Amino acid sequence: MGSVINMDYYRLKKFAKQGDAQSQYYLGKMYLEGKEVDQDYTAAMKWLSIAAAQGNAQAKEVLKLLKE
Repeated sequence: MGSVINMDYYRLKKFAKQGDAQSQYYLGKMYLEGKEVDQDYTAAMKWLSIAAAQGNAQAKEVLKLLKE
């Protein structure tokens, strides 16, 4: 698939909706940090939680830090 870091928002969202955990993590981070999208904590938590549920360690770590 290549590096998802350089993908634009729409392609990233497409892969996230298809179930790619790494794309879900990056999309969650975009919403969390307001990069290329308006900052949206609800959307961030949604995508990070989905990625974490699939075993994405980065998403799990971010969620853990947000709960502290």
